[in-house]
Amino acid sequence: PVGGVLFMIEEASSFYKQELFFRATFATTLNCVMLFLILTPLNGGDFPVNEYKIGALQAKGVCDFGKITTLGSYNILDIALFAILGVLMGLFAALFNHTNKLLTQWRQKYVTNPSRRMAEAVVVAIVTATVCFVCSYSDAWCADIDNLNIGKHASDYLSSFNCAEGQYNEAATLFLQQLDRTVAALVHTEDPDTFSATTLLLYFVIVWGLACWTYGIAIPSGLFIPSIAIGAVGGRLFGLVVSQSLYKHIFDDVNSNHHHVQACALVGGAAFLGGTTRMTVSIVMISLSTIEDYAFLVPIMVGILSAKLTGDAFNEGLYDIHIKLQVTNTADANGRIHSTTFVFTLTLFVVPHICRVSPPSSSTSLLASHAAPSARSSRRISWSSRSCCRWSNHARSLLASSRPRATMGFQWWTTEASSVAPSFVRSCP
Repeated sequence: PVGGVLFMIEEASSFYKQELFFRATFATTLNCVMLFLILTPLNGGDFPVNEYKIGALQAKGVCDFGKITTLGSYNILDIALFAILGVLMGLFAALFNHTNKLLTQWRQKYVTNPSRRMAEAVVVAIVTATVCFVCSYSDAWCADIDNLNIGKHASDYLSSFNCAEGQYNEAATLFLQQLDRTVAALVHTEDPDTFSATTLLLYFVIVWGLACWTYGIAIPSGLFIPSIAIGAVGGRLFGLVVSQSLYKHIFDDVNSNHHHVQACALVGGAAFLGGTTRMTVSIVMISLSTIEDYAFLVPIMVGILSAKLTGDAFNEGLYDIHIKLQVTNTADANGRIHSTTFVFTLTLFVVPHICRVSPPSSSTSLLASHAAPSARSSRRISWSSRSCCRWSNHARSLLASSRPRATMGFQWWTTEASSVAPSFVRSCP
C-alpha cells in the first residue's frame, strides 16, 4: 500500500493536492484488507477454502518473493560494486527504453487497425511460448540438487522439467515458471553454482528482447515484474562474475561473501526497474516490501539511484516516452501548451462553467479565479455566452478527432487558459 501511494505521487500526478494523500492511503489500505480477507482462506486450506482461517489476515501479497534469510552482510566495497551494478542496469534500461520507443513508433505507423493488433499479439504469444519451451527442453540443463549448498526452502523454487528424479533444470527454472517464482529462485538460492553464467546470459538476452517487444502491444501487459526479472538475472550474473573473480583471486575471501549472488540479484532487479521507469522512492519501498527485509535498504537505494542517473543521461523514463508518443504536441519550455491535452481538460472543467454564466464580467472572474495571480493581474478577458459556446463546440470537435491525455492537475492547465483561450475563440467559425 505504501509503495502504491508513492508510485501515484512520483509518477502518475503532475499536480498533487494534499487531501489526495489521505484518499490514496485510505484506498490502498482498504484494498489490502479486502485482498487479504479473500486470499487467506483460499491459500490456507487444501480445496478451496479453509473455514478456520476466514477472517484472518495472514496471506501474502500477489507479488511476494518471501523473506530471504541467507543474504548475509555487506561492506563498503560491496556498496561500490552495487553502484557499478546500478550503472550497468541503467545502461541496459536506457537501451530498453530507446528500443521500445522505436518499436512503438513502428506500431503507430503500420499496426493501425484491430486485425493487425490482434495478429501482433498472437505472434508475440506464439514466439514467447516457443522460445521458452525450446530453451528449456534439453536435458543438458539438468543438474543434481544434492550437489547444491541450498536449503529446502530454496529448492522449492527449482523446476525439475524434463529431468530425472533428484535433479533440477536450470533453464526451466528461469523460463517456464511465473516471473515472480523466477525472481524468488534467483534471490533465494545462495549457492553460486545453482545457475551457470551461460544460462543467465541466455535468459537475460532473450527475455530482454521479448519484454521490449511485448510492452506496448494491444494486451494489458505489465512492466514491473518483467523488469525485476531481467535485472535480477543480470545482477546474479554480475554477482557470479564478482564472486568468482574479484573476491576469489584478489581478496581470497569467498566464504564471507558466499551469498553475494543473492544480493546482486536483489539490487539488480530493483536497479533495472528504476532505470526503465526512472522512479526512486516508490521502487525502493516496493522492493523492500516484496522481500520483507529492510537490512538491504542502502544497497537498493544505491543501485536505483545509480541506474536512474545513468539512464537520465540518455533518455526519459518509459512511461514518459509513451505519454509523449500518444500526444501530438506537448508543452514547450516556456509553459505554453500546444496539444489536445489542453483542449480536453479545458472543455471538461472550464468551458461548461463559463457557458452557464451569461454576463461577461462574471465569466471573466470565474476563469480568473482558476488562473495564477500573474495571469489574473496581467490579462482581462471578455467572454460572451455565444463565443464561449462556439469555442466549446470547436474544442469538442477537436477532441473527437484526437487522442487526449488525461491529467490529474487540471488547475495547472486552467492557469494557462487566460492566455491561450482567446486564440481558440477567434478560430471558431
